[in-house]
Parts: sequence; C-alpha cells; structure tokens
Amino acid sequence: MNLASRQLEAQLCTATQDVERLRLLLALATELQESEPARGYDFSRQAVALSTELQDLYALAEAEMCCGQNIRAKEGALTAIPFFDSAALRFEALGEWSRQAYALYYLGGACAVANMLEMAQQNISRSGELFEQLGDRYGQAKVLQGTALTMSRSSKLDEAIEFTQAAIRIYRELPEGKIDLGYSLFNVASLLADQKRAGDGIAYLQEAVEIAHVTKKTRLLSVSVGQLGVAYAAQREIEPARKCFREALELAK
Repeated sequence: MNLASRQLEAQLCTATQDVERLRLLLALATELQESEPARGYDFSRQAVALSTELQDLYALAEAEMCCGQNIRAKEGALTAIPFFDSAALRFEALGEWSRQAYALYYLGGACAVANMLEMAQQNISRSGELFEQLGDRYGQAKVLQGTALTMSRSSKLDEAIEFTQAAIRIYRELPEGKIDLGYSLFNVASLLADQKRAGDGIAYLQEAVEIAHVTKKTRLLSVSVGQLGVAYAAQREIEPARKCFREALELAK
C-alpha cells in the first residue's frame, strides 16, 4: 500500500461522521485501483452500502464506478459491466452528463475487453457525443483510446494505432493527461509489436518509462519496462532486453 492510501486509511479509522467516511471510502477505492484492486473493491462495496444507507444517489453511482474499475482489474471485464451500466443510468437520471459520459466510456471499454464489440462501440460513441457537447477534451481523448481498443480487438491494427496516436496528441496538451499519455504510449508500442514492428516502439516505451518514474505509477512502469524488453529482443539487443526483463520481474513482485 502506498503512502497516500495509508494516510487515507488512517483517516478512515478515526472518522466519526458518515459523510466523511463515505468520502474516504471513495478516495481509497479510487487510489487502490491500480495497485491493490482486491482491497479497492472491498472499500468500494462499503461505499455502495453507506451511500445507499444515506440515500446519496450521486455517491452511489460513483461507488458503482469504483466497483467496476476495481473488479475489472481483480476478476475481469465481464464482471465489471453491470456496475458501469448501473452507474451510467444513475448519472443520466441525475442529469450528471459529464459523469454519465465517463461511465459510458468505461462500460464501452469493459465490453470491448469482453469481446462484445458492437455494444462496446455503441457505448463509446454515446460517450463521445456527450464529451463533444460538453467540450471535454480529456474525455474526447479517452473516446479515441476506447475506439482504438475496439479496433485492436477487431484486428484492425492500423486503425487502432491511428486512434491511439490521435489520443496521444490531445493528452500531450493536457496537464491532467500525463498518466493516460504513458499508457497510450505503451499501447502504441504493443500494437506495433503485434505488427512485428516491435523495434519501432522503443522511443514510445522509453517515454512511457520516464512518465511512470515521474508519476510514481508502478504498474505503468512494470508493463512498459517489460514491453521495452520485448522491443529490444526483437532488435537482437540481448543485454538491454535481459536488463528490462529482470527489472519488470522485480517490479511485478
């Protein structure tokens, strides 16, 4: 558990007001999505229960989003779909169009990973329409990212690369897009590797590794270093490849 999550859990232990406990549960569920999704899911389920008790429908929808994110990482995309679907419907009923758009985006992504490609594109397109109406550039980049995922699942690798590179161009303009930029760089490199062009992804992966160090995102660092090893191996650069594989194994522990 990282420092931020330890601090949040310490605050949760001393919180006496239900509203404050709910805020901390949601923060913990979000913070743990990448590093400890099983624990994150436990906190998000507690947030679902407490927001239901408090009849806070907005918080309930947020808690369902957290459930979806954590259980997707913990068990797989298929189990996350009902949570994202429910959150999207709640946000729509509340008139929270921005949060509805994000819920639809996550729903589409989960459907894509579960190979429900038509449903994936329908939800991603709906989220894209909302992001465009709201003028949300970050959301529009997410939609490009999600569309790239459906393209890659359909074996349309050239199109997937084009959409991911379009998302990268937007993320570079946005201060809040740093981590997404890192993952998009990793995704482009992985797609190039699928096209037997792993060496072409080295520069992308080196930048992703730099971003992971700056943002202290261990998972991004682990997957990027591992893929960098694959790229070096494809170039017959054996020693750099071995170094990357060793580092990726250590990070994975």
